[in-house]
Amino acid sequence: MTSLLVVTGDALSLALESSATLAAMHSLGRTRLVLLDVCFVVLPLSWVQSPYSLRHSNGAAVFCTMLTVALLVTRGFMATGDAASPAEAAPSGSSALLALPIIMLSLACQVQVPCVYGELQERSLPRMSSALFTVGSLCFCLYSAVAVAGLVLAARSGYAIVPGNVLDCLPAGDTLALAMRVVMGVAVLLVYPMLCLPCRSTLDHLVFQGGAALPEKTLSWRLRHATETLLIVGVTTAIATANTDLASIFGFTGATAGAVISYILPPACFLKLWRHRTGPERAASSGWAVLSCLILATVTPLSLVITWRELVPA
Repeated sequence: MTSLLVVTGDALSLALESSATLAAMHSLGRTRLVLLDVCFVVLPLSWVQSPYSLRHSNGAAVFCTMLTVALLVTRGFMATGDAASPAEAAPSGSSALLALPIIMLSLACQVQVPCVYGELQERSLPRMSSALFTVGSLCFCLYSAVAVAGLVLAARSGYAIVPGNVLDCLPAGDTLALAMRVVMGVAVLLVYPMLCLPCRSTLDHLVFQGGAALPEKTLSWRLRHATETLLIVGVTTAIATANTDLASIFGFTGATAGAVISYILPPACFLKLWRHRTGPERAASSGWAVLSCLILATVTPLSLVITWRELVPA
């Protein structure tokens, strides 16, 4: 979610800098622009209580994504070698590891699927499976189209390797590239509130032990909802304004939230459930309990060290 705010801030700064009529707003600075964006767009949308309330913003985000893909594919096959400085580095197989944070981010975003399924009035696993298959196929086609267009664009622009951001292949003053950055910035901005829903649900279950089931409209429910929303939006905004480097943001979130979700919470949950089992069941799974303790004892210090290095670079 922090990376979404970083991308939005970059797109907003580029759009205002390139616009003659809005150039005065660019003088406010990137941090103030992000704060204004959060206050007037992100926070109000993140305050909603259900994915259904975000159907219009999600529809706009999907449209922006489709439009960006269409523009990129069109621009990729229209490229005529107008890049300013082609790269001369040879491709390296090890550089594929740099894509892992993006892949893990895409997988982590799928936590919103159970949240959506739980609110359906006529829930059906076959229909949900069909919908997920359709969405997966559509994403595969879109990713493939972007990949092919990116390769064609990089090759025709004189790049030996595709940059981390394929739009960097285009000249600085390319109008279509600016339009794609702005449209994609709008798309990721509208996705942020959708990701806020499962984050609040996770806090409800971990901190309040299923407190999300409390009746709505009560004072305690309103206070908890407001506290969780302000906490999530505030923390992500603070990190996004403190560091504008997307690679550092991925490193920091991967070392903290990524390590906790992937390596610390699963063995911790297993140990908590293991204690409530019967004697024979505990004896049969004692090996997994020992392994969980070893994982916690190893991964927790490593995640702290990596996080410290991300916070205080050498």
